[in-house]
Amino acid sequence: MRVIQLLSNLNSAGPQCGALELSRALIKAGHESHVVAADGDLKAAFMRSKAIIHPLKLSPGSIKILWQLRQLKALIHSIKPDIIHVREPGPAWALKIVIKSMQAGDRPIVIGTMHQVLQPNYRSRALSSSDALICVSQHVYAHVQSHFEVDEHKLYCIPRGIDPKSHPYRYQPSIHWWNTILAEYPQLDSKVWLTVPGKLHFDTGHQWILDVIGGLKAEFPHIHAVFIGEPRRERSNYVDELKMRIGALDLEENVTFTGNRSDLRDWLAASHLVLELSNKDKGSGRNVLSALFMGTPVLAWDRGGIHEIMSDLFPEGLIEPNNCLELCQKVREQIISKSRPAKPRTYQLEGMTDRCLQIYKDLIKKRTE
Repeated sequence: MRVIQLLSNLNSAGPQCGALELSRALIKAGHESHVVAADGDLKAAFMRSKAIIHPLKLSPGSIKILWQLRQLKALIHSIKPDIIHVREPGPAWALKIVIKSMQAGDRPIVIGTMHQVLQPNYRSRALSSSDALICVSQHVYAHVQSHFEVDEHKLYCIPRGIDPKSHPYRYQPSIHWWNTILAEYPQLDSKVWLTVPGKLHFDTGHQWILDVIGGLKAEFPHIHAVFIGEPRRERSNYVDELKMRIGALDLEENVTFTGNRSDLRDWLAASHLVLELSNKDKGSGRNVLSALFMGTPVLAWDRGGIHEIMSDLFPEGLIEPNNCLELCQKVREQIISKSRPAKPRTYQLEGMTDRCLQIYKDLIKKRTE
């Protein structure tokens, strides 16, 4: 089986991480994995997975897209894939144009994955019009049913999964890691880390934890927020706004910015708490799953795809959305008496990739019948 995964770029994000996991599963099963995307920080990981990378930046909305569509069509003719798997609206729109221009007998099967709640427009509809559409949670599945015209038999729900071998329960970072981190961030020594992973953007909800720390630091002077991530390009001034708020609350000694980290697993394992306080309903939560698999407690707003994960794995960590008083009380309880989630038995990566590969095989078989 020959599969192309089409992405906007190889930067670390939900669609890219999912594509990397599937690429590894394809290679392990003896199939051929191709990745068409612009460069990014996950390029080395894709290369280690033995995927064949084809550099191509798709620029919807730019005049360059005309040339890029020709390049994409040439790649498809050259590779002759059985399956093309697309996970983002922009590339899905470009692919739809290319597929329409091909002879019916030359068109590969197109699989889409919807990683988040998308509002209907011409790009998201291109993603939903795939031959099969995978939703990463029941929340996304229900949204697609309500807002997109997708035949029931083309729609699948496959929750995200974590490899317990790479995220073992009660995992602890090495002494070398601790020494390196505390040399780089000495202010974190002997502190209680409340970690918020995600883009530095208003939607991530950093403001909530600042209010919590402001309310608790007199009682717990060792409380410390750790913000892991970089700002979105269009909101690079958000960090300045956030730092102004930190200064106004006199929290400069209680907050650390790390930027993006390739060792995120270690940071999540070393944290006292991980917080998922997004101001938007999320389709799923890879960082939430990663933390829970390692036994790190998570506090999260009770909504969206996060609700499904937390209800199954750590329901005591769910909080009424935007209820800062309840959030503050649960953080306080966790500092006084830490409550860990049990070892997960569901949301396994192997089950997720096996189901995806089975969909591939079923659709190929159906086409040849």
